Amino acid sequence: MTLAEKLKEIPVSAGVYLYKDSAGKIIYIGKAKRLRSRVQSYFREARPFDRKTDALVRQIADVEVIVTDNESRSVSTRSDPHQKT
Repeated sequence: MTLAEKLKEIPVSAGVYLYKDSAGKIIYIGKAKRLRSRVQSYFREARPFDRKTDALVRQIADVEVIVTDNESRSVSTRSDPHQKT
C-alpha cells in the first residue's frame, strides 16, 4: 500500500501517529484527537510554510497509527508507542 493510500485509510479516532523514513526508522511521533485530520494536514498543499515541517514531510515514507480510546490515552501511548493499548 502506498503512503497516499494509507493516508486515505486513516481512522478519524483519537490516537498516535508514527512517521517513518524509507529505512523504516521512526522519525516522528505525534498524538491527535482526530488522526485523519491531523496526519493529512502535513501533506496539504495549502499548509503554511515551515522549514522544519517541510524537512520532516520530505523524509516521510510510511505512517503507522495506533488508535486509542481518547486523547489522554494518546499521551501515554506517545511516550511508549510499543505498549499494548
